[in-house]
Amino acid sequence: MNLNISDSNFWKIFLIRDYSLLWFSSFTTMLSMQLRIIATGFILYEITGSGLSLGMLGIIQLFFQLPSILYGGVLADFFKRTTIIIISQSVGTTIIFILFYLTFNESINQWHIYIATALLSINSTIGGPARSALTANLVPKKLLINAVAANTATTQIGSVLAPILFGILTVSLGASYPLLIGSVVALISAITC
Repeated sequence: MNLNISDSNFWKIFLIRDYSLLWFSSFTTMLSMQLRIIATGFILYEITGSGLSLGMLGIIQLFFQLPSILYGGVLADFFKRTTIIIISQSVGTTIIFILFYLTFNESINQWHIYIATALLSINSTIGGPARSALTANLVPKKLLINAVAANTATTQIGSVLAPILFGILTVSLGASYPLLIGSVVALISAITC
């Protein structure tokens, strides 16, 4: 099948209100997650000055995501998907805001970042499958490939915009503010889903 983005069918998915809200929620989720990843790495390096401590973030994320991946899809099949998304985004909002608060008050330690990374890793593997599965419920089968393409573009857009936003916020306001914006964006994601 040839997917042509200029094709008017591609943009029809955004006329579906519930899908548009899900897409926007996914975009804000990705932006929040990318801001948090960049900010915690930056702050951790400021605290420790160690590249090894940055590597630990990846190890912690992998260690906690692998076992929880098994449960995310199962939960998405047994519980209302929007409820799972709202709860996971609310948990993410809270954790990121706590990181902002600790950073803003200059009381953050590396173990705060490690624990937050572990919790957010589990959280994302629980909310992610519900978000992916919900797309198929909201979009007609003939437009599903367009929805999947739009979802993939969301990831790319968030990955490009987050470093730009992080740089602007960090230079103009300080390293804690990307976390504040990340928590606000995560809250918007929870509300719009």
